[in-house]
Amino acid sequence: MELDTLYYYGFKDKENLGKPKKGIKMLDCIEVFEKDMTKSSETGFSFSINMGERLYHLMVEYATDRELWIQATKNSIKTAREMSRGKGN
Repeated sequence: MELDTLYYYGFKDKENLGKPKKGIKMLDCIEVFEKDMTKSSETGFSFSINMGERLYHLMVEYATDRELWIQATKNSIKTAREMSRGKGN
């Protein structure tokens, strides 16, 4: 993750990440929240990034990792907005 962009990858295994598929601009993010997995057949801890026109679902192995990712994403959104406001001055 950069200050204002979260990149995601398509890969077959952890050793072959390749180049990022796309970046999610944090300035355009509406909200980040935990996803309820109680009715899911998948295991893990998920959270979502709401971009308005698109909703990204991300999953991690541990609840503590999810909390770290959510906090880092929220911090990135805040920083992107502060940077954006600073450019207008």
